[in-house]
Amino acid sequence: MRYQVIAEDLILPEEHAGRADGVPATTQRFTAALERLARRHPEQYFWLHRRWKHQPQRRKAKRAASGGVRPSVSRRPGSR
Repeated sequence: MRYQVIAEDLILPEEHAGRADGVPATTQRFTAALERLARRHPEQYFWLHRRWKHQPQRRKAKRAASGGVRPSVSRRPGSR
């Protein structure tokens, strides 16, 4: 079995040290590199963490209109 490791970009946080936008700029580079790899090899991309937590405005408006209540999940009788 052989493995291949691909480095998309060499990102050194020191490159942004002392800049007012240092953290956002470094984060943007990491995110862009990850996106390029995922687009190039989507079969290798499996993300377990809910990275994009923000909901589209349309969904937020719909939830607000319903009083912020999420739909309940119906369960079978006798299940917990």
